Amino acid sequence: NVFHLYQYQKAHRMTGGQLQKALGILHRNSEGMTRRELGQMLNVTATMRDEIVSQLLALGAASETTTGRTTRLHALEAKLQSARINLNGA
Repeated sequence: NVFHLYQYQKAHRMTGGQLQKALGILHRNSEGMTRRELGQMLNVTATMRDEIVSQLLALGAASETTTGRTTRLHALEAKLQSARINLNGA
């Protein structure tokens, strides 16, 4: 049981590396990306993708623009400012 809990936690844990990777992908695509495209590039579930996007938006590293029915994400920074990112809110 402990092993299954460890696997679940590992699969559903958001890290600073994932945030950096997502920001790097957004930065390389200057025209912007949809959430779905970003999730496909990151190879994560939709729930994890939405958490990553919300963190990037909260940190001010990315922005969303709406054109008609399409919402695109754009990187505002090339790299996150802090070397260590605290995702626990403390």
